[in-house]
Amino acid sequence: MSNPTIPKVVYLNESKFRDAMLSLRRRGSAHQRAYEKACSLITGLSFGVEELNKLTNHGESRIKHCRKYDLSNDAHRLVTLHTGRYIYLLHVGTHDEVDKWLDQNRGLTITVHVDTKKVQVTHVTRIEEGGTRESTGPNFAASTEENIPYFKRLDGFDLREVVPQAFLVKQLEALNEGSTEDDIIEITSHIGESDPAVGLMLLDVLLELRAGSRYRALTRIEQFRGKAKDVATVPVLEANAVESAVNSENLLVLSELDDEQIRNLFAPDKFQEWMLFPHMEQRRVAERESEKPLVLTGVSGSGKTCVLVHRARHLARKYPGERILLLTLNRSLSRLLDNLLKALCTSEELENVNVMAFYDYFEQLVRHLGPNEYLEQLHKLAEKHPQMREIRATIGQVNPETYAREFDPLSKETLDDTWGLFLEQPYVQTLLGYLKERIRAYDDYVEVRDYLREELSLVRSAVTTSSRREDYFKLERTGRAIRFDEGTRRHVLDLLLLYEETMLS
Repeated sequence: MSNPTIPKVVYLNESKFRDAMLSLRRRGSAHQRAYEKACSLITGLSFGVEELNKLTNHGESRIKHCRKYDLSNDAHRLVTLHTGRYIYLLHVGTHDEVDKWLDQNRGLTITVHVDTKKVQVTHVTRIEEGGTRESTGPNFAASTEENIPYFKRLDGFDLREVVPQAFLVKQLEALNEGSTEDDIIEITSHIGESDPAVGLMLLDVLLELRAGSRYRALTRIEQFRGKAKDVATVPVLEANAVESAVNSENLLVLSELDDEQIRNLFAPDKFQEWMLFPHMEQRRVAERESEKPLVLTGVSGSGKTCVLVHRARHLARKYPGERILLLTLNRSLSRLLDNLLKALCTSEELENVNVMAFYDYFEQLVRHLGPNEYLEQLHKLAEKHPQMREIRATIGQVNPETYAREFDPLSKETLDDTWGLFLEQPYVQTLLGYLKERIRAYDDYVEVRDYLREELSLVRSAVTTSSRREDYFKLERTGRAIRFDEGTRRHVLDLLLLYEETMLS
């Protein structure tokens, strides 16, 4: 149990602190000694801030709540941000590197969104600084092929809500990658003469966009609107955000890790993606006890993979000798999970965990059980089908030994090739004409062939083969906006049987 009075050390993926640590390590000599000191210091901070008190502390005004510390000698410094309950790691390097980084990140502010609890970084130029801030370099500007005007890249923001003058709005909307930093400063300074807060906000937003940081630009707008708060000013909201799974991809409390895990985080040969280090909420879910199946949902990047890997290790430890299966959608994800497990688990734990793509798993099932029952069901379904003779002849020629495979090793034919051959059949073209009329009654822009392929996948996954006709006629087709009557469904079933015959052949 951690001591609530001791500030927790927080690593922000967005801060690029790890990159700075690896840079020290790679350079060796005094730089590597500074790296080692930083690792030990981060571990020691779990037991109290007296570790920091042993270092020389330098004041810093370029970033609010910022503190600099000398590491082991006067050649390297550690940059942190203190909010009371948390210490955020920002940067590490030589004096000159740190000084340059602070100039480039003047006004850096860690914010938390009032509604979403998302922790994000932006830059806030303060009025007392006179409205100046260096960008990431004298000539730096992120470039794109499209070169869309800056403010057209921001969803949910209309310049007219802060700039009433139409001619100024027009000038702002014209700014793009061809505009210089002087152009940006000139127009925002002009706006700042009448409204300093708006002028500085637009300056910060444009500099973020110029550097390619769209999300930081949006965060700066939310900060101006009062929706994104400086973490140091809202301690309760900050604590809730740090503990929330919504920040699992961008935030890690290092106080929860031991010395070996700290060094793994900052070691290029052992670090296996951010997802290997679970957020406290992810760890709770991964180790949860339940007698029923659990469904974990979340948007891309919410940390589901991290939970899955740690769940597998937890089960391997809890049930030694038992078989644990991780089933994935494709082989690339299967390889990723396998690599993560190898980095996370001991050799004994790995012996109990199998990672497979679902196709490979079902291929093994078919090879074990055999396809005969399925083929008999198709044989029966072909009765009274206009192509019954051809379908049954194809079924009779199937070799069970080569049935379960994704492509023909001789012809190199894939499922996409098979789909093309299926569509070329004259009778298929006739049925597609009926289907097209039905779909066009609802939507003129749907690609009929793609819609049919999705419908066939729905039928094959939602109903059993033996009772396919009865079950499909009753199926609600949840999520499919185009309604199919009984006649249309009969055409779909006829097409499905022809498609299966094409795959078998």
